[in-house]
Amino acid sequence: HPDTLKQKLKDFVPDDAVQAERCRQTLLACVDMLSSGVGGVILAIVDKALINQLRFNYLDNGSLIELCKKVCSNVQEERANFQRLLETFSLHNDTDRWEQPELEQLAERLPDIELPALAHLEGFPKDGAFILSHNGTVLAAAGHLQHSSRRWQLRRADGKPCGTRHAAGLAFAEWLGSERRLGAAFVRSDGGGVHVLVPQGSSLPPVAWHFDSLKHRSQAEMMELFKERIMQHGRRMHKGQPGMIRPGLRGEQIITCVNGRVTSKFTISDDTSMVIRAPTANQELYVLSREKFEANWELEGILPSENGGNDASKGFRLHHPKPGNQKFIYKCTADDLKLVPTGGFEAAWGAVQPLREGDFLAMPAPKERATEVYLMDPDCVSSYAEENVCQEVMRHRSQQEMLDLFKDKIMKHGQLMRR
Repeated sequence: HPDTLKQKLKDFVPDDAVQAERCRQTLLACVDMLSSGVGGVILAIVDKALINQLRFNYLDNGSLIELCKKVCSNVQEERANFQRLLETFSLHNDTDRWEQPELEQLAERLPDIELPALAHLEGFPKDGAFILSHNGTVLAAAGHLQHSSRRWQLRRADGKPCGTRHAAGLAFAEWLGSERRLGAAFVRSDGGGVHVLVPQGSSLPPVAWHFDSLKHRSQAEMMELFKERIMQHGRRMHKGQPGMIRPGLRGEQIITCVNGRVTSKFTISDDTSMVIRAPTANQELYVLSREKFEANWELEGILPSENGGNDASKGFRLHHPKPGNQKFIYKCTADDLKLVPTGGFEAAWGAVQPLREGDFLAMPAPKERATEVYLMDPDCVSSYAEENVCQEVMRHRSQQEMLDLFKDKIMKHGQLMRR
């Protein structure tokens, strides 16, 4: 329990330690900040006098620490700003680097900071540790801790070793113990939960404590919260445009990216899944199980025309959506987002999908098929039509579709003529 952990951390700091109470407050602030957010990150607490002995290097040439000096140089005195920065830093995208959408979001959240003042961060990794002094001063940010554990290993309940982030935190705590200095490593997992690793001296392993952090809404929770709302207030629509589809490859990772925002990451673990390229401006990729593919798309695909030779070489075929296949599509409001406090939820296929105001939640229709809810970006909705609009008159055929459908027929059955 967080209160029990906080008492342990208070007791961990000796009364005769330099700035003992300030150190306790820094540790407690770390508990509060990490328990109320999501995303993997390390907070390393160390005696300021040891910073020159700590083995680390900047992953971003010191760009983030320069920002910290301006807006959140101390986590106790400027905690709100530090937490805003921490939350944005911990939200990972397909590159795990600062990109324009994250910088725009950060500029909106940090008072007195304009977007141009953040431009120096673009392209640098959103990874590494924040290193804090006992007093709460931010000594370094986006720091790659380079100590390695010589004796100990942190393992999960199933016996498997924890990941590289936890290994770095453990090695840091082990180094603190070898130096017989006060400090701690807080390591938050991408999937939720935080470990606190504190030293016990040079001969004993660090102590590991665990506490919960915010977790993304599960698929079951999303269905319970939104199913009736989506059916009652959403639009009943059907997909009206064909898509390019190919077989998936076992082990390949498909990243769905719409307007620079990653909406899903999925690694294919079988030989039957299908990869769909959406008929939208972004032409984003996503994965369907064989069962869902057969339920939503016509099985027979059309070989792309000569203009689509590269697609054909990759195994893509043009498939039309099955007639009568419907979705409930519902636009999210600010009040809806209050029900999803982390700004993300677990999709039925295991990926975490981000959610913001103006996004759409989609669910199969009719009610008997409403077994899952998933994110639909506003641009994706453009490939759908209201259910009471005839699919064939919804739009004109595109030039590409006309070539795919008639090129071979015209060449085979048409007359070769000249003016």
